[in-house]
Amino acid sequence: INQIADSSSKNNIPVIYIKNEIRNFLLNILNDMYAPESPGSKLDARLDLASDIILNKNKSDAFSNSALDSLLINNEINKLVFTGLDLAHCVNSTILAADNRNYDICLISDAVLAKSDSLKKVKLDELKQGGFEIISSKEYLESIHK
Repeated sequence: INQIADSSSKNNIPVIYIKNEIRNFLLNILNDMYAPESPGSKLDARLDLASDIILNKNKSDAFSNSALDSLLINNEINKLVFTGLDLAHCVNSTILAADNRNYDICLISDAVLAKSDSLKKVKLDELKQGGFEIISSKEYLESIHK
């Protein structure tokens, strides 16, 4: 993911990071896993940030934060390239929401994770059958270096 983000940034392709953060006091009393500043609300420490664009979401779908759609529209971004965790939930939900908003979608197959390899394969197959572009990180990196 770091190589994808770094190469994208160097080729003037905006990199946007999305993280979970729930600011609802009552929900955080029940489960503070995604409360602000909790470990679950932070980006993975292994990420080398290629941009300072970091948006919070409080649901599986990153478009639950209207700032994402506004950012994309204001910057005339029409194609979204997806990496991340968890393909069966957050990534999948966001891909479907992006599709509903008519964005072009590309998923990098070796830059997403799911609870298991078998679940990942099922979700990749479903998305491919749904007509979404699915490529490897090698194919993506070659495409932006042409």
